[in-house]
Amino acid sequence: MTVYEQELRKLFEHSDLVDRPQFSGRVCVGDLGKDLRVRAEFLSTHISSQYDAIRLTVLNRTEGVVDRTLLRFQDVWGKKQVPNNPNFRSGVIPHLWDDYGKVEWYAYHPTAADYAALRDAVGQYLSAFRERTPELKQSGPKLVYICAPLRGDVTNNVEFARQKAQEVFAEGNIPICPHLLFPPVADPDDPAQDEKARAMGLRLLESCQQMNVYGPVWTDGMWQEIYNRALGGNGKMTNRKILYGYQIHDGALAIVPEEQQVVRMVFTLYNAGASYQNISDALNWQNIPFSPEASLWNKHKVKRVLENTRYIGKDGYPVMIDESDFQAVQEKISEKGVKYQAQGKVTPLDRLKPYFRCTCNGKMVRLGGHWQDSGKLYLKCECCGIAVTLDADATIQEIIRQFQAHKCQGPDAYAPSAEVIRLNNAINRGLERPDSPEAVMSLILQGAAARYDCCPQPISEYEPSDRPVDVDWHRFRRVVSYITVASDATVSLTFTDDNFTGKDK
Repeated sequence: MTVYEQELRKLFEHSDLVDRPQFSGRVCVGDLGKDLRVRAEFLSTHISSQYDAIRLTVLNRTEGVVDRTLLRFQDVWGKKQVPNNPNFRSGVIPHLWDDYGKVEWYAYHPTAADYAALRDAVGQYLSAFRERTPELKQSGPKLVYICAPLRGDVTNNVEFARQKAQEVFAEGNIPICPHLLFPPVADPDDPAQDEKARAMGLRLLESCQQMNVYGPVWTDGMWQEIYNRALGGNGKMTNRKILYGYQIHDGALAIVPEEQQVVRMVFTLYNAGASYQNISDALNWQNIPFSPEASLWNKHKVKRVLENTRYIGKDGYPVMIDESDFQAVQEKISEKGVKYQAQGKVTPLDRLKPYFRCTCNGKMVRLGGHWQDSGKLYLKCECCGIAVTLDADATIQEIIRQFQAHKCQGPDAYAPSAEVIRLNNAINRGLERPDSPEAVMSLILQGAAARYDCCPQPISEYEPSDRPVDVDWHRFRRVVSYITVASDATVSLTFTDDNFTGKDK
C-alpha cells in the first residue's frame, strides 16, 4: 500500500462521502448514486514533487465528466506552524513530498481535526451531486420509534412497550414498536435471531422522525439504538458525544486503538507524577486532538479521563484500563485532594474571602455549607442578590495563577533550547513507530520538563495537595485590590500595587 493510498483511505474508507470506494495509487473511485461516480486524486499545483491538493471529478457513466474541483490543503487548513523548528518561522504550506520515491508529509503532519475539516470540504462539494431519498414530510403524523427494554422479563416488557406505543398513538403519531413486531417471529433467546431483529430495528429507526426512550434501565440493545440515533443513524462519530477512546462500529461501542494509546499514556503520566496541566500541555504539544470540534486538551478534560469508570468496563463500555491501574490513579487523586489545614494555620480560602466582589461592585459573602466536604463555594452579593456557585479548588487555583502571572511579568520570552528540539524530534519519531510506549512516555515527560526549564520565569500551577500553598500572602495583600466574581463563575483579579492594608495574618 502506497502512502497516497493510506491517506485516501483515511478520508474515504470509513466515511459516508462515497459508496463502495476503490483505491489504486494516488486515486480513489467511488459511487454517488445510480449513474454518478467520483474520482479523487492527489495533485501537484506548483512543484511536480509536492502534492498540495486533491482533485475531485464527478462523472456520469454514460455522459462523462459532470463537474470538477480542486481542494488545496492550504485553502482548507491554512498555513501551518511547525513548533520548535527555526526553518519554518512563518509556517509551511501542507503537502505530501515525493523525495525520489520516498513519500511523506513535509514538516507538518495533519491532525485528526485536519482530516475532519478536509472530509467536510469534500462532503460539501459532493452533496450537490449525491442522489438523495425524499425527506419525510413534517406535516401530519410523525413516525415515533419506541425504545424500551426487552431482555429479561420479555412478557412484561412487551406489555410495557405496548402501553407506551398506545400513548404515542393517542397523541396522533405513528408508533414504530419493534417489541410488537419481532417477538412473534424472532426468538429473543436465540442469539442469531435476536441479532437479526436488532439490525432490522435499527433499519426501522433510520426512517423515524422521533425516538422516545422509556424504562428505568437501559439495556445493551437500547444503548445501540440511542447511539445510532445520536450519530444520525450512520454509526459514525460526528463529534465528541462518545467517551474519548471509543466509537460506534456496526451499531456497537468499539475501542479506537490510537485514542486508547493516548488514554493509557494519560494514566501512566499521572502515576509518574505529572499534573493535569502537565499532561494537557504534553498532549497539545504533540498535536494530539481531543475531538475534531475542540482539538485542544485542558486540565479539566484530563481529569475527566482519569476519573471515568467507563474505562474499566462500566455502563457497557469495553475495558480499556486495568482496574488495578485505575484504582491506583484514584488513590493518588484522593491523596492530592487532601486539603491542607494544619492546626493553627489559615487556609487559602480563609485568606481570599474578604476580596470577593460582584460585577456590580457589591461585596460577595459566603452562604452556608462546608466547602471542604462539598468542594463547592457558595457566594451571594449583598447588593444585587446574585448567587454564584464555584468549584472551590478550581477557583483558588485560578486566583493564584493570576497572582503568580502578575508577579512573574517580564520582558523575557520563551526560547526552546537545543535539548527541547532534540527531545521533540525524538518524541515525533517515537509516536510514528510506537514500539515502546513506555519510552515515548518518558521522552514526553523529559520534553515537558525541558520546555518549562526554558521559561525564564515559569508560572507555577497550584493544585490541591497535602502541603501548604507556596504563595507570598504578604505581597498578595499589598498588590491585590479585590477579586471580581462574574455570574458565569469566572474570577478576575484587580491589582493595586500600593494597596497595602497592614500585616499579614
